[in-house]
Amino acid sequence: MSFQITRFNVFPSVLTGNYYMDWDGKGDGIFEYTIEWGANESGPWQYAGKVIGENNLVVNVPERKLSNSDDIWFRLIVRSGLSVVAVSTPISFTVEANRKEYLQYREMLRRWNLELEKFIGSTGYLLRVKLFGEKAKNIHPILGQPIGTEDEESYGQYYKGGYWPAVKMKVAYTERPEENTQKFSNEETGLSEQYFTRFMSMPFPTIRTNDIWVSGNTNNRFIVKKVDTLDFNGLALKQIIDVSRLPVTDPVYKIQIERS
Repeated sequence: MSFQITRFNVFPSVLTGNYYMDWDGKGDGIFEYTIEWGANESGPWQYAGKVIGENNLVVNVPERKLSNSDDIWFRLIVRSGLSVVAVSTPISFTVEANRKEYLQYREMLRRWNLELEKFIGSTGYLLRVKLFGEKAKNIHPILGQPIGTEDEESYGQYYKGGYWPAVKMKVAYTERPEENTQKFSNEETGLSEQYFTRFMSMPFPTIRTNDIWVSGNTNNRFIVKKVDTLDFNGLALKQIIDVSRLPVTDPVYKIQIERS
């Protein structure tokens, strides 16, 4: 069983010593993902955490809890059973900027998170579409596409479950759906309304096109159409997301969200 790592991102959490990371890849099957950290690119490597059937993880490195500036490197190891099938290139977040820029960036992250959590943030849930993992059982053997979209095997996606578990997060809306309604003509259905909106979020978790945003207030579900990033000297600070509301007949409404 093979696996190819196509993306491995690391972000410092707003809590010193914590790091958020997520990844994408290509591979069919159930894999175990292990994160290791080291003080430099060549190691030695120490265990930081692992997860099965997910594509993100928050790890705590006590050795960096009292430091905002010491270099730290991470690598991702993918296993199928007892076999290692992929190892990422080691990456470091702190070396992307000089010490002053890094500390400024951490403070910007802290303030942006505080603004979302305490003042302007609206709660919702992110459903990230699966790009790898255990293949759904209802995939056509020749076409390679799901047969039917109404089932709860994959909700119209290629991989079992369709989406990774929902991530609760707060975002700041810049345009409300009700304030940005566009009408369009369709020859089969006649005149319809489509709702668009835009919001900003923390730079993690990474949001991609075709992910689903679930409003915490209304349970309306939106598909991500476009994602831009606001950077500080090349370091991702905010994500700017354009979404379009899905009709209530879309199978993603069948996905149950555990609200907390």
